[in-house]
Amino acid sequence: MISKRRAFSLVALTLLLTGLANVAIVPIGNCEATTKSVLKFRPPSRGSLSTTRGGASRGDTAQVKQLQALVPQTSIGYTTAAYPSLMVYIPKTTAKMMIVRIRSADGKKTLFKKEMAVLQTPGIVRVNFEDAALPPLKIREQYRWSVSLVASAVDRSTATVIEGALERIQPDAQLTQLLAKADLQQQAFIYAESGVWWNVLLTLDDLRKAQPQNPALNQQWTSLLDSVGLGAIAQMPILDLKP
Repeated sequence: MISKRRAFSLVALTLLLTGLANVAIVPIGNCEATTKSVLKFRPPSRGSLSTTRGGASRGDTAQVKQLQALVPQTSIGYTTAAYPSLMVYIPKTTAKMMIVRIRSADGKKTLFKKEMAVLQTPGIVRVNFEDAALPPLKIREQYRWSVSLVASAVDRSTATVIEGALERIQPDAQLTQLLAKADLQQQAFIYAESGVWWNVLLTLDDLRKAQPQNPALNQQWTSLLDSVGLGAIAQMPILDLKP
């Protein structure tokens, strides 16, 4: 259910996207970019919580030295996907192993656990679960996810851990109608206004990979991360992993 305030914003967004579809197109090599360059995430009105995102303060350039979850700090990460993807920033580290877990909301049931090698260079890791041994997420059910960096296979008590909450939602009729009329770039704006974090983040990541020389998409990526206090790591390279 969308609140009246957010419903009004979506109506305004519809008008914005109508204009966005007609703005000037700037040729950039073999790609085209709209002049719309600022994309900001609007946190949902429900689903607030404390997320263990990383050790650095919001907006602090020390983020580049900390394990960071690419999530808003006080919001549940909503997704419409049955099989989610997650993104984390891995700094330069002596850790040899990364452990990814997805658990039930109370933490008592582990639905997925995978140990993977850690990148040797700092960067953002996108963990895709589509082909993993993970049951599809149930609609309106919350899950806990975590990523641990482990330096010692013998003593894991010293591991660095970040965690967050994840919930799959079913778009309502208004949101579904907006999305059906929008291209992928417009969908990113719709998801950002609707508070569906993982959809806006991953949609924009996909667009940037398809059009790496598109300056508008790169600016939108930077402004999106900056809007949730993660601007310091916006320029880091991204690597896709399948556990």
